[in-house]
Amino acid sequence: KTVSLKVNEAETYIVTYNPGKDGTGTEYTDNKIEGIDLELSKKTFNRDGYKQIGWTKTDGGEKVYDLGSIYTANEAVTLYPVWERQYGLSVRGITVTENNKSDVLIDGGSVKFEDLSTAEGAKYRLTLKGAILSGESEIINYSDTGGVLEIVLEGDNKIPAEDYGISSDADELIFSGEGSLTVKATDNSGTAINSVAGELTVKGGNIEAEGNIAVSSGGILTVSGGTLTLKASADGHNQKAILSLASD
Repeated sequence: KTVSLKVNEAETYIVTYNPGKDGTGTEYTDNKIEGIDLELSKKTFNRDGYKQIGWTKTDGGEKVYDLGSIYTANEAVTLYPVWERQYGLSVRGITVTENNKSDVLIDGGSVKFEDLSTAEGAKYRLTLKGAILSGESEIINYSDTGGVLEIVLEGDNKIPAEDYGISSDADELIFSGEGSLTVKATDNSGTAINSVAGELTVKGGNIEAEGNIAVSSGGILTVSGGTLTLKASADGHNQKAILSLASD
């Protein structure tokens, strides 16, 4: 017995990925087959100082879809990137972003970030309040070259690190506040505070830095307030509390 069937071809809908006005990269497309779910692209566009965290239906709009989430609608759509501001600063391996800046860590005390940059240059402020930040290397790491990083101390704060405790490429690394900070690098070659690019200034707080090299800087060390105590690690080799500071 012969049975005749009428088969309707499934519609195909075009999903377009567009970099938007702020992104860079080439627009591309996916095919969404009627009735079949489509996994949205995980391929991201680029933007200096930002990371793409999802997709939106309007350029500059709020996030509608995560990267790689499922698209079920049977309709064509153009998707644009959703951007999250990324700063050249990390705390215990967590990059500071626009979304986590009010408390980078959530646990282990409070670590609050503020962007005080102006047209004259970058300036970041990091407030430590009762924070205990342990880890292997570069617990606080300012990786951008230039600008100013100010670390404000509230309460008692501790940074036990195997290698670098605080590493900064800022033109000036400033400590202020009325709290305390103990930084100890336990590795034989470890550095408690590594201010690479410029000036290290202590304006307030009670700071104790201990390591094979407690403070390493290519610029000038200035203490205008507060207390700075430097210790060369007793079990290190070629122990130095200060290395390569200018004569000033």
